[in-house]
Amino acid sequence: MVLLQIEGTHTEKLGAEATVAHDVGAAVGAPLTVVEQLVAVDLVEQVVDTGDVVVGQVRLTVVRDLVVEDHALGAVSLDEDTLTYLNASPAKPATDGHPAQKADAARWSGILDGSGPYQSLGGVAEWTGNGIPRQCLFAKQYRIDRAINGSKGNSLTHLVAQRFPALRWDERDAWGYCDTNDQPIVVLPMTRQIYWMDRTVDTAGGVVTVQGDNGSTKLTYYPTVKSGQFPGPVYPMTLVAKQREQMSWAAGRKNRNTGFGYEPADSDAQSGNVSEYLLRKVTGRLEWVTPLTLRNSPSQIFVAYSVTAADEVNDGSLNTLSIYVLGPDDPRRINIDNLEADAQNYVRNVDPGFLAGNNGGKLGEYTPVDGDHWRAFGELRGRVIYLLDISASRKIQPKLTNLGAAGPIRGPAEPALAERANHAVQPGLRQGAEPAHTQ
Repeated sequence: MVLLQIEGTHTEKLGAEATVAHDVGAAVGAPLTVVEQLVAVDLVEQVVDTGDVVVGQVRLTVVRDLVVEDHALGAVSLDEDTLTYLNASPAKPATDGHPAQKADAARWSGILDGSGPYQSLGGVAEWTGNGIPRQCLFAKQYRIDRAINGSKGNSLTHLVAQRFPALRWDERDAWGYCDTNDQPIVVLPMTRQIYWMDRTVDTAGGVVTVQGDNGSTKLTYYPTVKSGQFPGPVYPMTLVAKQREQMSWAAGRKNRNTGFGYEPADSDAQSGNVSEYLLRKVTGRLEWVTPLTLRNSPSQIFVAYSVTAADEVNDGSLNTLSIYVLGPDDPRRINIDNLEADAQNYVRNVDPGFLAGNNGGKLGEYTPVDGDHWRAFGELRGRVIYLLDISASRKIQPKLTNLGAAGPIRGPAEPALAERANHAVQPGLRQGAEPAHTQ
């Protein structure tokens, strides 16, 4: 079976599908049964031979040697809401019903999702940031019959609701990985509504895993997950965001209405990626971390950090969210706009043309590596060209790493997951910062 990448603005107007299939099939010497067999462009470059064929106004890159037996991918595409950073992990045997894990380097993962009433999940793609992405597919014995964005009898949402009616999940919390047998496994961190003081509120609901079983969908529920049992987050990011937002009520309605509390910065420097960074502590634990500014203030100075465990969950219980407030003289009180200005000045000195005019280069998504060490990405027309490491206090010489003009799409160069990543938060306790807790 031949997979196609379709480029251009007319993919929805392919015309007579039989004619297109015949023309492309003749060009590559292989008949096509499905025209729109789509996989994200950067996730199918693991091929030996490709050829370009122009049909009308649409250019189709024909991938000859990526053959999938017994599995028609159809309109499968990368679900960008499921992109997740997975830390390096040692091999682990299956325990207490949890799937085995093979030793893996740090990498990004994303779910290849189907859609509509017929196309099921395609698989999971993983990429280390270098070389060729790899995929594990819902094929052969791992065939499946549901999709996250499926409809009618193909809807994973409907199936989960039928099997676990008291639980709910958000697509932004879903992620996937490949186990020791290259079996794709989709992880759904769950929430549940509970009764509290004449109201309903959300709490954690454990985890549901999704696997393919010879054409059927296998759902496994884990009410409790301990640290290290899965390679990624099991506590919902969306639930952490709700907890963080509710901290503004900690001093009551009156003080909330006058601006009490903290919130993420809204600087353009963060490119919309302002909260819930998945960071790793020196102990290997995963935590959701958000730099915070004062509420109702135009200042972009980070004065506090919120921290919540991401690698453990208990059904019916919220993980503790702690806010660590930095002292007024703490050098880690960073103005993100000033940091951006310093970063741009440095890049202009090293590569004057990168940020100039209509070249298209930009710096963005500043993420903490440790207390005084931040990393930004230099992008050019959607591709990461530079990694910039810079000191907020200017005590460390900036370092600009050139990934090349044809550098890879943003990958896990550990932008916010260095071994000391959590040091941006925890040392505050040693300098008079007091943690505030909420459950």
